Amino acid sequence: MSKKMLAKLATLSAVPVIVVGVGTPASAANQNVNLTVNSVLRGSLYFYEDGDRFGLWDDSADGYGTRAYVEYWRNPAVTYYPLTSWSNGTGARSVVYKTVDLNTSDTYRMKVCTTGDAGATIKCSSWKYFQASS
Repeated sequence: MSKKMLAKLATLSAVPVIVVGVGTPASAANQNVNLTVNSVLRGSLYFYEDGDRFGLWDDSADGYGTRAYVEYWRNPAVTYYPLTSWSNGTGARSVVYKTVDLNTSDTYRMKVCTTGDAGATIKCSSWKYFQASS
């Protein structure tokens, strides 16, 4: 085979690799944030990238419920805005799911809190920041 033919073959065989690399969007991994009090896991909030679904867990039989908070930031905003919030008062080791349509150009943050009587906030995790992908 001539050098010219080998060069052409090498170029053509590299094209599918480049196309696959360009055509596959970067995918953010699933995210989670936990609330631990006195070394005991009290609540967890998970974001499942596939389907833009959140799972709010009540991880402890402590008499408290859990509440999730999700906020978004969109350029040129100077602050985060509430997107959604929901409670899990179904008992220990239970989960409540919520699907939310996330915009890939926005930045999000989420946290989980324990709640007492009448939904009053007791303690919250730190914010977990993430970006959804397509």
